[in-house]
Amino acid sequence: MIARNMLYQMVATLVLAAVGSLASAQSDAPPAADPPPPARFEAFTDGTVRDHQTGLIWANKDNGGDIDWAGAKSHCQLLGSGWELPTADELVGIYLPDGSTDAASAQDCIGKLTCKLTPLISVTGLTPWAQEANGPTEAWYVYLSDGQKYSYDANDTEGRRALCVRR
Repeated sequence: MIARNMLYQMVATLVLAAVGSLASAQSDAPPAADPPPPARFEAFTDGTVRDHQTGLIWANKDNGGDIDWAGAKSHCQLLGSGWELPTADELVGIYLPDGSTDAASAQDCIGKLTCKLTPLISVTGLTPWAQEANGPTEAWYVYLSDGQKYSYDANDTEGRRALCVRR
């Protein structure tokens, strides 16, 4: 009986030692990596893209061709309630400068010119109109290759697009 008790004690000691070794090995493991941050832009099946940084909802594509400023405003209104041209600052806000986490996926727009914009929003030109006028005959647009806003003749259509937003 004494031999049996000693055997049980030895087995118990070995089991405890093994458990202790496992616990020690687990505590030496590197900590789990933090999950990656959520994506800034999220596409939806209804043709919209949410910018989680600003809360804005963008159309996932521009109007597809040259358009003047008044036509661009009308195009957005035809999309339905709440759709309008974005402000120049909102357009500048979706521009992704070099070094941005999403800039590596900037898209080709025209020839070798690049639109530094999430690929979830498809554009056919580099210069979407903004909602603000600049005097009686000009309006603002943003050049998606450099992220700057410029003013131009509101009746001009060459290269200008309507990229609509909903707040």
